[in-house]
Amino acid sequence: AGQGVGTLGQPLGDMLATNLARVEGLRVVSNARMVEVTGQLGGRGDSAASSAEVAREAGATELVDGSLYDVAPGHLRLDLRRVDLATGAVLRAYTVQGSDLFALADSGTGRLAGDFGGQRPAGSLADVTTRSVEAYGFYEQGLRRYFGGDLPAAEQLFARALKADSTFAMAAFYRSQSLSQGTRAEIFAALWQAVQLADGASDRERLLIRATWARVNSSPSAGAIADTLMVRYPAELEGYLLSGMAAMLAGNYEAAHRPLREVITRDSLGLSGKAVRCLACEALQALAGSYDEEDSLPAAIRVAREWVRLQPTSGVAWRSLAMMLGSAGKLDSAQLVLAHADSLDPSAPAAWQYQFALLLRGGRLTEAEEFARVQLRAAPPSQRVEAIWDLCLVYRHEGRPRAAVDLARQYRDLRREAVARDAAPLSSFLYGQTLFESGNYRGAAAVFDSMSRVRIPDQDASATARNQVWTLTHKSTVLAAMGDTAGLPALADSIQRFGQLSGLGRDRVLHQYVRGLLARARGRHEEAAAAFRAAIVSTSLGFTRVNYALAGELMALGRAPEAIPLLRSANRSIYEGAALYITHTEIQERMAQAFEAVGRRDSAAVYYQHVVDAWEKAEPEFTPRYLEARAKATRMLERQ
Repeated sequence: AGQGVGTLGQPLGDMLATNLARVEGLRVVSNARMVEVTGQLGGRGDSAASSAEVAREAGATELVDGSLYDVAPGHLRLDLRRVDLATGAVLRAYTVQGSDLFALADSGTGRLAGDFGGQRPAGSLADVTTRSVEAYGFYEQGLRRYFGGDLPAAEQLFARALKADSTFAMAAFYRSQSLSQGTRAEIFAALWQAVQLADGASDRERLLIRATWARVNSSPSAGAIADTLMVRYPAELEGYLLSGMAAMLAGNYEAAHRPLREVITRDSLGLSGKAVRCLACEALQALAGSYDEEDSLPAAIRVAREWVRLQPTSGVAWRSLAMMLGSAGKLDSAQLVLAHADSLDPSAPAAWQYQFALLLRGGRLTEAEEFARVQLRAAPPSQRVEAIWDLCLVYRHEGRPRAAVDLARQYRDLRREAVARDAAPLSSFLYGQTLFESGNYRGAAAVFDSMSRVRIPDQDASATARNQVWTLTHKSTVLAAMGDTAGLPALADSIQRFGQLSGLGRDRVLHQYVRGLLARARGRHEEAAAAFRAAIVSTSLGFTRVNYALAGELMALGRAPEAIPLLRSANRSIYEGAALYITHTEIQERMAQAFEAVGRRDSAAVYYQHVVDAWEKAEPEFTPRYLEARAKATRMLERQ
């Protein structure tokens, strides 16, 4: 509230919260969190009573509110009160005076810090925010638009704040978070601007910026920074969310559960659907994903069901459940759930891809092919490129990799990614994969080698290292298939070195896969099996070509029973895993062979028949395997 000051006092709440958070030992709910909770409560928060309600919901025990007065030209007065939220009693009142808002924030912080038994923070608030009242005003308005769901308006306000002060780190950070319609390069460039300015921000805000940057770049520092944010500022939920996501990234799934569950428990208001960002929703999605990657699918389904119970009108929640059910092979139930999600959110972009994924997972390849062709004709131009990707996946599963090569080339060309002259764009991955699967090993090796020279334009070495690990691993697969193993030891060493620069758990162990390829080529099955096993972080959603390779070595060693669960886990993936790094059909062929080896002829017959159905239109190279599968399926079914 205030007299004669207009909107001048609006930034003061953020100023005081930011400055008080610099007092050692004092736990402060940030103004951004207060604005977010205000939005979740339907915009209430302008009166003293509603501010108290917001503060209680945000986890505070005391509220500092105040009134600003313009008492004379160049002279402002700020009256502050400390209110006990449990009783409503005013614990203490203060009055400070100054020539501008920054002087008032510094003086008010000093008085409050002393009363709380702390030391006034060194320097001025302006040292860790901005020296421009105009910039602060635009920033505070931007926060309200951002948490109110108007991202374009928020982005413009943060941009105006940066125009007033180009060194304002948090304006740059929230501008990057507001660019929902921007390209990946634009979003990363905006976030990188915030990172470059982070040293001039407060401790909490600096940690938030760097933890966000580390997560999106798969940096090995992601966990440590997020954990520091969580421990130092326990009232802020972003630290818990980022900590859980960093643990998932590293493959430490068990460690991800507690912080993610903390967000779900404490952000019940986020599930109301009234705010632009729901931290609890992000945590529920991540927690279900963590269990999925752990190959604990029943637990993943339980979390997905919990999400739809807590947020029954969310199409995103219902689609998550549909995918989990599809992954479990409960395809009829998944279709019903997906139809309900579409009824709740019929305008969701590219919602048709979920339907395609279920058809692919169910082995209904003819339907999946026709579905992708319909999307090529009917989808908006911006989404047709993804229909090309989907049709390419179907061709691969049907044993038609040569036909898939042309589609993969179209996909790469339509993406139009700008890269250095000596590098292939990252959209070339499917092109390299289909060249490999069609037997063009030299072409595939050249594509993956060229992709390894891409330098990710987001200024972080971990993202570039992740790309090098990934592409060189695929190059190693191709070289091993060619019988050219001379370069594998050096490639394994390079992948191990690059992997240590990445925070992705998979990247740190993929060198073991390449060492397994070398041992396999030398006929050392025990050594190869041990190396392949060491290369697995997630059996269900990881690099499932390792599952396939390990299963082959176990079968060669007479240990087929151990191969079956590895293959079953790989087979249940939908868009990633077996659907991309290897095909469901190849996985199912090996599953049939494993079941046959252990004498389970009924199960073997089922999987051989899956192979026959998938490869009915396969290219000539697949004919011998197709005929063998058909003969075995027929013989085994006749004996039942």
